[in-house]
Amino acid sequence: MTRKILLLLLLLVAFRGANAQAHHGIVVDTTNAKMKKLLSLITFDTTGMRKTPILPDDLALISMTFTPSEEYSVSDNIHLVYVSEEKENPLWRLGMVHAILTHRDGQCKIAAYVAGADNVRYGRMLKDNPLTGKISMTKYNRIKSDLRYGKDYAAASKQEIEDLKMMMTFYPRDTAQALFNADEMLVYPFNMEGKAYETVFTRTRVVVAEKNGLELFLYLILTDRSIERFDEYFSGIKGMFQFD
Repeated sequence: MTRKILLLLLLLVAFRGANAQAHHGIVVDTTNAKMKKLLSLITFDTTGMRKTPILPDDLALISMTFTPSEEYSVSDNIHLVYVSEEKENPLWRLGMVHAILTHRDGQCKIAAYVAGADNVRYGRMLKDNPLTGKISMTKYNRIKSDLRYGKDYAAASKQEIEDLKMMMTFYPRDTAQALFNADEMLVYPFNMEGKAYETVFTRTRVVVAEKNGLELFLYLILTDRSIERFDEYFSGIKGMFQFD
């Protein structure tokens, strides 16, 4: 068993049930210093061999490619990064993401999180391990957490999934294929609770693209002015993230 798997199991056993966020049914306390250390050891390449940005590498795990657009600058971070480290900001709840893209007009940021990569990397091990039990890895666990719906830190039930669907906009399959070559695409709002991120960003909408059960989450972080041009930013994503 690799060092990363051992550390992950230790993380789940030691901190399950703490003051936490639930992503993919896994309870993660991102406020605890020990937890941050464990997360850094698990998420990051502890061999020191990683030399390329994590976004395209993890997109490759879900058979997706990334083509940068001249409209956006991309944080070519080698490891996952926090959207916000301010606990008072709602975006803190997102935890770590793969990259942050900034539009050249300064009115839109996109936080990209390759949720499906964790399914590929850890899914079978989590589901089969007797210490963790059966853990649901569906996208609806993250959506439930984003929308703060139902019981905190619990996986989405069948009924909750049906309720959550009522809060989303599902796009036609041909639109999903045109933008992402995806099987499914949906959008829902993320509540900024009247607070601002980096002073000017006050609105967030989430775009989820899925193919073969693997998902990409894109958090479009906007201002009061740019939210009115959401469709423009949304359509501008076309060609940047493409499933094979």
